[in-house]
Amino acid sequence: MEIAQEEVLTCLGVHLHDRFFRIQQKLKVEGKAWQLLFAISVDTLRRNIEVQLFHIAFINSVNTCIVSFGVLSYRLLYSLVQMRYA
Repeated sequence: MEIAQEEVLTCLGVHLHDRFFRIQQKLKVEGKAWQLLFAISVDTLRRNIEVQLFHIAFINSVNTCIVSFGVLSYRLLYSLVQMRYA
């Protein structure tokens, strides 16, 4: 009888160990997924900021050209900018 109880307890212990190991693995995978999602989000935000800064720099350079060329060239540059962003 004692041997049977010992076998049942051993089987139960192995089963519980397996279940807890699977839970631990799932938690690790979920944690890595959150870290990856965060890293991708930060990278996307960085790229969007770089694109916006590029557009601001482009518009500033166009404004500088407008001031340099005067009022007559303003219409030409304005139409070029409109064609670029249309």
